[in-house]
Amino acid sequence: MSMYLVANEHIRELAVFYANHQWDRKHGQSQVADANRIAKQLASGNLQSAIARYGLEHGLGDFNGLTVTMCDLTHPKVNNPLDILSMVACYDYQACEPEDYKESETCKLVRSIQDMAIRALPGFDKAIRDYTEETPPEQHEVFCLSDFIA
Repeated sequence: MSMYLVANEHIRELAVFYANHQWDRKHGQSQVADANRIAKQLASGNLQSAIARYGLEHGLGDFNGLTVTMCDLTHPKVNNPLDILSMVACYDYQACEPEDYKESETCKLVRSIQDMAIRALPGFDKAIRDYTEETPPEQHEVFCLSDFIA
């Protein structure tokens, strides 16, 4: 299996999505600081995966210039939760090389972003959570994949 370092923009948009969808969302400069902390953690996790895979620290590239600004937070470039889910899957595949990845803080963060994206899908808040035979028929709403794609 091979792996690569994802682009700064990829990590930035995941961090922006996280910062904009936290249940205890911060505002202003503390939100920017939180997003930058998340971006650094994701970058570090991806770099650690490259080191675990290839055993090299030099020549792999780096994440210089990776910053999240207030403008990034107020004008995200990726808004579709389905796109975020795909980006999370890509990042997860690129970051999973360390033996302890499943127990790492990076993996927990990735799962949090994934959960946030699932909950942001259109119709999720109206979907059946606990199905029984007595669930009213009006709750048996059918969704098409095209309903989720902008």
